[in-house]
Amino acid sequence: HSLDTKTSYSAEIASCNYVARSYGIKNGESVPSALAKCPNLILLPYEFEKYKEISEQVYIILAKHCDNIE
Repeated sequence: HSLDTKTSYSAEIASCNYVARSYGIKNGESVPSALAKCPNLILLPYEFEKYKEISEQVYIILAKHCDNIE
């Protein structure tokens, strides 16, 4: 699943790797601005449900081994 980079986005870059940073792209930057700096930028969609599922699994594992989780 990929994003259509030809579409205008009001979204922001949530996180970027060192290669993207070498083009001057920063977390929180608008997608159009990032694409202007690197037209071949690969954008990945958020997968909130997957993140939620995995974080719940991690919490369950921690709860089995820790008395206090902050």
